[in-house]
Amino acid sequence: MNEIDLKFSLHELLALLGLAQCIYLLVFMALRSNRLTRATLPTLFFSALAVVFFLSAAESRWGDSFGSYSELTWLLWTLASPLSALLIFQIASVTKTPPLSLWGIFFLIPCAYLFSSIMGVLHGQVETWLHVSGVMVGCVSLLVIWHERSFLDELYIRKNGKERYWLILSLIILNIALLAVNFFFINNTEGFSDAEMIRNIIGISFVYVASTSLFRIYPQAVSIMPEETEKDHYLNDYEVEVAMRIEDLFHLENVYQEPSYKRSDLARELMISDSHLSKIVNVYFEKSVPQLLNTYRVKDAKVLLKQTQAEISVISEESGFNSIATFNRVFKDIEGKTPSEYRESKR
Repeated sequence: MNEIDLKFSLHELLALLGLAQCIYLLVFMALRSNRLTRATLPTLFFSALAVVFFLSAAESRWGDSFGSYSELTWLLWTLASPLSALLIFQIASVTKTPPLSLWGIFFLIPCAYLFSSIMGVLHGQVETWLHVSGVMVGCVSLLVIWHERSFLDELYIRKNGKERYWLILSLIILNIALLAVNFFFINNTEGFSDAEMIRNIIGISFVYVASTSLFRIYPQAVSIMPEETEKDHYLNDYEVEVAMRIEDLFHLENVYQEPSYKRSDLARELMISDSHLSKIVNVYFEKSVPQLLNTYRVKDAKVLLKQTQAEISVISEESGFNSIATFNRVFKDIEGKTPSEYRESKR
């Protein structure tokens, strides 16, 4: 009776670790997802990585039994770049899946396979051509992100967008690292096991960054439908979009700089009720509407205090406060010191 071989190489252990992470995330989403449209991309992404981790872990045992083992592995690693590119666009927009025009990058994969097959027939070394075409697919995926890069600038100026901005940059860097590994090992068949180990490490990093984006940035995509008692702490798609419109009004139009501007004015501009506005601001910004207005006003005041010699009363008015007494009180509540003390500390 043959004994079961339970010895694993380092790259196989890494693959098993990645597989376990992917399975956990897929089960979590299956149990908690109530918005299938927004869970589709994450599910595809983690499913592809789960299969490629499984193939990597099982290759030494079953690889010789399947003639297309290496081709399937190539397909899944190549698929990672377009999937992560689309996931980046979904992370950026939060409530919307990428437009259909962007999904066209998946057609690159059959084209790449066809190209590799033809070049293999003409020149031999099909696996080498598969690696070459895989790198080309990854490069085009990055070019698509570059072409639509304006969304990064929009994210960066949003108060709650910087975290998504840095997570997206992390995903882009991981894509570049994966391309670099594939390119370096195109003709280095002797170092293929090293390439597999490095790719598994990059794959695990993909899982970590993507899951961080999924659960910390847009948990609505995988959250269960809240109980009645929890609805005050939950935002639907429309409410998240309203919160982003608030960010635009504050960052781009500086509506808070008008001293008379208050909750009812903001609600009227957004065409929602005062109570609905309060709920959205409380959940998304974790502040009340007056606190949010004053936070932005104090932020502007700090810039003026540091960069100008204007009178405190002038800065108070320019920042959107209706009296210097209110300005002093609110500024001290937020910064822990009066405007004069703050200006003195920055000299």
